[in-house]
Amino acid sequence: MKEVDENSNIELFEVKLKPIIGIAPKVYVFLTTIILLLNLASILIIIPKFKNPGAYLKINSNIANTYIYLNEKYIGRTPLNKYINATEGIIRAKRMGFKTYEQKIKIHN
Repeated sequence: MKEVDENSNIELFEVKLKPIIGIAPKVYVFLTTIILLLNLASILIIIPKFKNPGAYLKINSNIANTYIYLNEKYIGRTPLNKYINATEGIIRAKRMGFKTYEQKIKIHN
């Protein structure tokens, strides 16, 4: 690898942007960057919903901290607000000392 000394002919490139519709380059470059980042964030949020059909499941109960199961798999305690991939299944609500509640559900997007 060559070392660069002060006497070598290195050309420095400088880019000068012109105003667009009277808007300074500093402003429109910043706004463009923000718009691109927001688009990227929205795409990352939207695309998984196309690949994983499902919905948010919200469950409240009169008994605090009731254990919630979907198709025999523990998914959390009440109050519950969780995104699930299943479109149908059996919900079970269990709590020690109380009767287990069971209901068949179908989730529509």
